[in-house]
Amino acid sequence: MAGVKIAVTTQLGKLRNSSMAQTRARFEDLGAALRSYRIVARINQAEIAAALGVSQSQISRWESGRDRPKPGNLEAIRSLVSSAGSRQRQALIHQVKISRSATILFDSVLHPLAISPLLARRNSDLARFGWLFVPDANPQFPALLGAYRKAIAHERNQLIGARLDIPFSHEGLPFHCAMDVALHQAGSELLALAEVAFAADQDNESEFSVTPITMRLLRRQQKA
Repeated sequence: MAGVKIAVTTQLGKLRNSSMAQTRARFEDLGAALRSYRIVARINQAEIAAALGVSQSQISRWESGRDRPKPGNLEAIRSLVSSAGSRQRQALIHQVKISRSATILFDSVLHPLAISPLLARRNSDLARFGWLFVPDANPQFPALLGAYRKAIAHERNQLIGARLDIPFSHEGLPFHCAMDVALHQAGSELLALAEVAFAADQDNESEFSVTPITMRLLRRQQKA
């Protein structure tokens, strides 16, 4: 019996820790959404603070994830960013639909929300290789999504995008998909605006990788 009690207690502890981690992540996402809303709206922390009836330092702590909003503040923040997020989402969808490049807008689980005209053609690369982003058609999709989500959790305050290199096989031949992703916070939703290129991998040397791109990395590259 003692062993059963210990096992149950351990399991409850794991569930509690998991729940706390998920709650912490939700607050961090909301802080990132608030910061994104403020930047897009071109208003400073003092103006947001005045609108929400708190101090500027409190806004800073929320945006960085160092503090959690109280229930009343939480609803006010959600109301503020959700309306802005919906408008930004529609603006990104429109941007993709008029794009002349091979562009896809993905949601946070790599589900395509919009496809540019170039990729929407019947004989496009996406028509041929689109199964790559369909969980039921691609057995490797969970690994791809897991690596992507791990990468975008990296340095959230500094993160601006990611580079994905995805080798795959189609009809017995090796191919490669390269994706340059720009991340956009639309309310509490993190969207990925991706330029996509498919090519034959004749040497079969491509390796799977997801590389986060941060402001810090860009500055280093610009100085080099």
